[in-house]
Amino acid sequence: MIKKTINSIDKYLFKLLSKDGRVSFSDLAQKLSITTPTARGRVKALVKAGILRISGFIDLSTVPDLTAAIVGINIESKDNMDVTLEKLTKMEEVHWAAVVTGHYDIIAEVVVTDGMQGLYNFTCNSLPTLTPKVDSETFIIMKSKNKLLGWREGLNSWINSTSKSKLSE
Repeated sequence: MIKKTINSIDKYLFKLLSKDGRVSFSDLAQKLSITTPTARGRVKALVKAGILRISGFIDLSTVPDLTAAIVGINIESKDNMDVTLEKLTKMEEVHWAAVVTGHYDIIAEVVVTDGMQGLYNFTCNSLPTLTPKVDSETFIIMKSKNKLLGWREGLNSWINSTSKSKLSE
């Protein structure tokens, strides 16, 4: 990954792109008082550096098929924290995970396409495979505001459940 210093123009780019990821480079340039090639170059540099990714997001509160939860996880061996985090983030249901301070060692956001059964399978079958001893607490997200969900492979079954005829509508 390329190292890049973030400056005030980059920060404003983040703001504008987070409101509309499809905004044109000419509109970005106009709002930032820079040239269109400069706007294009800055966005490309941020993407190349791995700092910025432009993507579509789902408003989780508007999609009843998806069940989300925050899972607090404690692991027995703190020596394996990085390995556990890596394994966890590779699980299809996990949208993000982080090592944190406080009551838990790791916090993860989990999204499943098959409701309570999916959460049950994750917490009782998948999660215990991470390390020899895992304790967890699951907080089901019942309602949220400003919660946008990025795409993960775990949502493929949700997309595949849509018939081809519905895709043409």
